[in-house]
Amino acid sequence: MVTFNGNIYVGGITWYPWSDPTTALAQLWKYSPSGDLIWERRSAGFGGYVTAADGYVYLASSLGLPNDPKDVQVQKYDEAGVLQRTRTWGGAGNDEPYSAATD
Repeated sequence: MVTFNGNIYVGGITWYPWSDPTTALAQLWKYSPSGDLIWERRSAGFGGYVTAADGYVYLASSLGLPNDPKDVQVQKYDEAGVLQRTRTWGGAGNDEPYSAATD
């Protein structure tokens, strides 16, 4: 996603080795308008859906192992990549984000 000032945020997952699901990390990268990496952040979880609003960027991911029930986690970062807040919720079943949006 590209913000109003031209910075680029990319969310995703890093997972190595693939045979070990406990190594999965949700990841957030920030790039300058020219494509230079500014910072990256990692947190426990699968996925990595990104949205931005009011100078903050939000990373939505799932917590839990692939075959176990999952909870949703949303993390809020400022422009400098400092974590501002983490919120986690879910029930007994699988709760997974499939996208992220702000209004």
